[in-house]
Amino acid sequence: MSLILHIVRKDFLRLRGRIALWATVLAAKVVHGFALLAGDGSGALVASGQQTAVILAGLDVAVCVVLAVMLVQEDLLVGTRADWLTRPVSGGRLLAAKLTGAVLLFGVLPVVVWLPWWLHCGYGAEQMAWAAVETLGWQLLFIAPAMMMAALTDSLGRFFLWSIVLVGVGIMGSAWVSNALVWTALGLARPEVGMAMAFIAVVMGAVTATAGHYLWRRHVLSLGAGAIGVGAALVAGLIVALAWDEPKTEDEMAWDKNAGRAEGATLAWERARGGTTNEALRASGRGRLNVDLRLDGVPTDRRVAMVYAVQSWRWSGGPVVGDRGWQFGEAGDLRAALGIKPAGADAETESWLAARREENIRREVPGISRRIFSRTGDGKYFTAGATLPRSLIERMKRGPADYSAEVRFSLLRAEVRREVPLEPGAWAADAGAVGRVARVARKEAGAELRWVEARPLPLVEMLRTELWQRRMMRWWRTGELAVIHRAGGDARRLYGDSIGGSARVGTVEVQWLKALVAAPQVVRDGKWVARDPGWFGGARLVVVEWKEEARFSRTVNAKEFLVEK
Repeated sequence: MSLILHIVRKDFLRLRGRIALWATVLAAKVVHGFALLAGDGSGALVASGQQTAVILAGLDVAVCVVLAVMLVQEDLLVGTRADWLTRPVSGGRLLAAKLTGAVLLFGVLPVVVWLPWWLHCGYGAEQMAWAAVETLGWQLLFIAPAMMMAALTDSLGRFFLWSIVLVGVGIMGSAWVSNALVWTALGLARPEVGMAMAFIAVVMGAVTATAGHYLWRRHVLSLGAGAIGVGAALVAGLIVALAWDEPKTEDEMAWDKNAGRAEGATLAWERARGGTTNEALRASGRGRLNVDLRLDGVPTDRRVAMVYAVQSWRWSGGPVVGDRGWQFGEAGDLRAALGIKPAGADAETESWLAARREENIRREVPGISRRIFSRTGDGKYFTAGATLPRSLIERMKRGPADYSAEVRFSLLRAEVRREVPLEPGAWAADAGAVGRVARVARKEAGAELRWVEARPLPLVEMLRTELWQRRMMRWWRTGELAVIHRAGGDARRLYGDSIGGSARVGTVEVQWLKALVAAPQVVRDGKWVARDPGWFGGARLVVVEWKEEARFSRTVNAKEFLVEK
């Protein structure tokens, strides 16, 4: 053991300058992350932040690879300059020493440098553990092949020459791995599972080839060991993936999770409308049909998301046509979900609005249908889309069809995750995410809000998330920004625009958002004015996370299905 530690100490002393350089690059990435969170979200900061993040990431990979090569080639395995062969050091001991050095250098050092950043971003013990796994995993993808090529060559020049060949093979392999058809043919529902398998296979192949060369110092035997490692990893990974992978089709998924919580829900058809037809649909003779549905009997303090729909139309003695696919829609009152009692109605405002409605009805062009969505009671309303032949849509305008549908829903509960006042510099943190109000620019009837947020993007989260949730990728998966005023009975979702995208800092994504916040207004003497001049003082910015409580399906049947003309 003392000999192994002696070799490790010798390598670190000889490479101390390069190790300091790599630690500086890692520290620069951490400092860059702190600077992004402290910025005001201006356009220049966002653009430079993204560019700097890319440059630092590329520099990190380059220095890390060169350092891994030099760590191995401090004691050459090929050529005539291998000094360690004249000393009482076996290949196994030298391998143990190099692996110990690699673990300390590429495993412990990055985690120590990244630790302040993870703590600042509100990471708990579990998040830090997953972030460390992801960080080390991505480094392994570069370090393992680099150490293998370094073990098989005797200089940096030869390493880079053969690395070009390895990169070419990697590009062709990544094109094959990224093809979803390959993994579908193997029976995998999720392509990223196959990509994870390929990642493990690359690392295992490089590790076994490197270990073989330290033990045997024969290129053929070493590469053979690498091939065996790749094959074993692929076979074992495929067996595990097929046993663990989620259902292959939507019909096999568990759509009745805690369905009893929506036991009284009923679904009804309201109306059907022919939607817009783009050039591609028009050329194919198809059109878009929108079917409006009403869901009654669900709790008023819950939000419902429509996920999937299977629809069919049939005529007596005529054709049968169907459509199925993912549907994206949600309904529910945010105030009720957060338990905020709405403010009472303002009589003058209601009277003014009623007069305007009557005036618009009188001005309506004769012959245009005034049938509207009957939004009454506690119903939640959705629109299920379908792409059908235009001839059948026209037929539905002339005569009724029999309509049936099975629609799948998710019942969601609101939970306030973070809450801050609407003031510049207000800071909020929770488990694994932080956010800060970067700027509040007051305007005549509201304010422009800039919000900077850092949230984790662990690789394992993609593998742990269910297929239908990933396809949805809706606001209720990651949380949404909202402004609430408990005393004033206000709660509204903010529709923010991303300011130039986002920047990735390690396992954290930093994103800038811009949104307009309007203070509630009422009508006084025919003019819109602020309801409460001091409204902003009591308003709070919150991040609302929607947690799934149940999944349920409902069917609807209609004998007189007509499309509005």
